[in-house]
Amino acid sequence: MAKKTFSMASFKRMLWHACFFAAMLVAIAAAGMLWYKGGKNGQEAIKDGRRVIVRLDTGKIEGWQAGMPLPEEEKAPEPKAEEKPEAQPEETKPVELKPAEPEKAADAPAEVKAEPAPVVPVPETPVDKPPAEKKEEPVAEKPAEVPVAAPEKVQEKPAEKIEDKAPEKPVEKPAEAADAPKPEEKTEDKTAKPAGDVVAGAVVPSVSAVRGVNDALTEKSKDGLLPKIAADGTKPWKYYSKSTEYKGDYPVIAIIVTGLGTSKAATEAAIKLPENITLSFSPYARNVESWATAARVTGHEVMLDLPLQPADYPASDPGPYGLLTDSTPEANEKKLQWLLSRFGAFTGVLTPLNDGFVNDTAALAGLFDAVARRGLIMALSRDVVKNEAHKMLEESDSPVLVADVILDEDLSETSINTRIATLQQRAKERGYAVGVAQNYPITIKQLSALPERFSKEGFMLMPASYVAKLRFK
Repeated sequence: MAKKTFSMASFKRMLWHACFFAAMLVAIAAAGMLWYKGGKNGQEAIKDGRRVIVRLDTGKIEGWQAGMPLPEEEKAPEPKAEEKPEAQPEETKPVELKPAEPEKAADAPAEVKAEPAPVVPVPETPVDKPPAEKKEEPVAEKPAEVPVAAPEKVQEKPAEKIEDKAPEKPVEKPAEAADAPKPEEKTEDKTAKPAGDVVAGAVVPSVSAVRGVNDALTEKSKDGLLPKIAADGTKPWKYYSKSTEYKGDYPVIAIIVTGLGTSKAATEAAIKLPENITLSFSPYARNVESWATAARVTGHEVMLDLPLQPADYPASDPGPYGLLTDSTPEANEKKLQWLLSRFGAFTGVLTPLNDGFVNDTAALAGLFDAVARRGLIMALSRDVVKNEAHKMLEESDSPVLVADVILDEDLSETSINTRIATLQQRAKERGYAVGVAQNYPITIKQLSALPERFSKEGFMLMPASYVAKLRFK
């Protein structure tokens, strides 16, 4: 009897072990399948444009971008192009379509080079990296069809919109501004040199992405590319403003989120905020150019945080490139040049919350003049104290925005909601209002719900440049 009991117990243990190992094998197999399908779906999402990857080491964007034809549109012409050579394979080769179409492509850049501002073909050719890879394979079969599609689209709209329509229409009718951006999506940002081999998470590109750097609006310096007013008078703040449509006769509210780029988690969360919220980046942030590019691709206007002498200086330090009231105008000008070269395609600069620099009228006048000469918006987180400075800003023809409310000085949901209500009241009285917020998680959470809240309460959430257009027509 003892032998039988021992053998039954051994059999049960063996059976239990066998079941356990079988369950482990099933779990491993299921995990492998999920991993395989997830990787495949991620690659397909990048190919068809549902996701793009922004590399923080090079600042380049992998995947579909704004200004490129949608994947569905690319697939449509390809089968048509295949049908023609299949029906007449022998005839298409002798008929020299290749030289005829390259001639048109050559004419397009020649015409664009004659114009001072545009350089229209530059934007789309560097962006279309996937087609560049395909050119090596189809050179023998369909070389003419691939280049013709890009130049023809560039030729249709650039000449008309680059001249005078781009700067005029966005000011009066934001809806018309949507026409101007498309032809002038030209060059990539090559201002900063990000350090480290880090890749940002995949971002979803916006249909209304903000335009990239335009060579006609930049000048070279030892520090990098600096913004400037174009030869035809186009100002960077108007050119890089987000194209928006005003719906209804509602008060307008603009919100700027400051301090971005220093925290990866906070910056990624801010980039996912509603598109009409303006994002401002620190010049000291690592890989700031790539962060700003990701923000523009997802439809946000971008601004630059200016490090200025704080009210409690020297207890608080604005950093090595902070502008100081005791410094000479030449020294501050050199620092400002470095700051403005950190990244491109931004609409303006934003002063810090704890700002003592703007209370010095002479120093503020020098800074404001330097910013205005480059065609940028000057946004103040707090109103100036002195009457002379206030009068100077009010009488200026250059765009100046002064924040009405700082939303998160007190970090609580109740306080933030109260300040948003104050901002709404200010917008009702004047027709518009400007708020500044920091990149705290609780703030990001409250800002994410603003479109639904404003829609119910009769307000319009718009980019900061739209308020500037209302004030400085």
